[in-house]
Amino acid sequence: MPWEFVNGLGEFLSFGKDPPFIISTVENLNAIKLSYGQIKTIGQDGVIIQNESVQPLNLVVRGLINVDIDEEHKLNEYINQITSIFNPKKGKGLLRYIDDNNTTYEIECVISSFEISNRPIDKTYTSRKFKVELLCPNPYWKATTTLVQMGYGLGGFSFPLQLPTKFAEILTKVVITNYGDAPVPLLIKFYGPATTPELRNNTTGEVIRVNRVLTSDEVLIINTDDNNLDVQVQNLTTGTTEDAWNYIDITACDFFKLQIGDNEIEFSTGDATEDARVEIYYRKRYLVV
Repeated sequence: MPWEFVNGLGEFLSFGKDPPFIISTVENLNAIKLSYGQIKTIGQDGVIIQNESVQPLNLVVRGLINVDIDEEHKLNEYINQITSIFNPKKGKGLLRYIDDNNTTYEIECVISSFEISNRPIDKTYTSRKFKVELLCPNPYWKATTTLVQMGYGLGGFSFPLQLPTKFAEILTKVVITNYGDAPVPLLIKFYGPATTPELRNNTTGEVIRVNRVLTSDEVLIINTDDNNLDVQVQNLTTGTTEDAWNYIDITACDFFKLQIGDNEIEFSTGDATEDARVEIYYRKRYLVV
């Protein structure tokens, strides 16, 4: 099935070309709309463009619930199933698309409307048309999570988590290329022992520095997503976590993202003899799939 929807409770529905849930169209799929901040002075011809932003995505999924003639009794069961899955009271969901290369992309969405058509032209004893309208506040499709690992005294690797692993020599400096359509936030995990761990984007000059000595059973976790900024320390032995915002060096912390194109990322600590390491997780973002 090339499409999946997962609601806020984790319940999911797959639909594609085969019964019982057949997808007909996904409208506005790659319809990108932008808005521009504009200023105009007295007597000026035209306007000055200050900035631009991509508007939320409004998707309309149309399809058909279909059963074989000898399974007519199952039609209502499938109608109840899809109605339950697309219940807007079950929270924000995810729409997933699997392309011909078996690569998965997903986008967050909320349900604007859901309809099981009751018009005579849209139903038979074995079928019923449906329509779902989805509002995607963030218009970018997220690819599979990729992990980059760096550190001292360790073997290292960089690979998409759901694709065959590709190993390479570990370095404390790597170039990560963002082939997506937007800057990408990072989930960073510093593993001790480490004294004042630091991650720097040499391409942009941005840096994240932490004034904390991590023991061998501690991991510092930093999320640079603007919608979910977070800094915490987890004890790997006890599983407990603590807020760690007070350890962030505010004079040298940009909570940076991977910019489009090449990003030279460098990892260091205050003691080059430490067996520290860092894991960087990110998901490329695309406007079209």
